[in-house]
Order: sequence, then C-alpha cells, then structure tokens
Amino acid sequence: PVMLYTERDGNGTVYYRKSDGLVCIVVNFVSIGAKTEKVFGTLPEELRPEHDVIGYGWSRGTSNSIGQVAVNVDGTVAGWCSIASTRYFCGSICYPLP
Repeated sequence: PVMLYTERDGNGTVYYRKSDGLVCIVVNFVSIGAKTEKVFGTLPEELRPEHDVIGYGWSRGTSNSIGQVAVNVDGTVAGWCSIASTRYFCGSICYPLP
C-alpha cells in the first residue's frame, strides 16, 4: 500500500493500493470536522476513476455517526462526516480501473 495522507501525530492514515484491476482506499482513524469535506490527497492519473465514486465512512467513539469516502474523477480523495470526529473517522472504498 501507498500512504496518501497521515495526521501530524502519525496516528491517522489514508492508504491506497492497486490490485487485480481494482483500486482500494482505506481511511484509518483520522480527525474530521462536522459536515466539512476533508481532502486527504490526490491519486496518480492512472488510478483515477471514470466517474465520481462514493463509499461509506463512519465515526466511532462516544457519538457514532455516518459519513463518506469519495474519489472524484480528478483523483481527489476526501472524507465527510455528519459530526466532528477527533481521530475516529474510518472508511474504505474500492472501484475498478477503466
């Protein structure tokens, strides 16, 4: 896997991996603001989807909530959560390469 993003303290990370024609992105324990998109980085051009792709995200802890992990056609990888999450936002997404 290739690291796309890491929190300053090194705890929260976002990785991507290409395998068998799929791109998989995993978001682990990052901080994210309430109802605010957080951009984690941009994928290389050869790993970008044909269409915007959205997967599930969630925050666990004292207040569990839902969110999303998105990859746009320009390669931007971002997360969104319904409540502020300090170090507990997670999610994943996989999509086929064109």
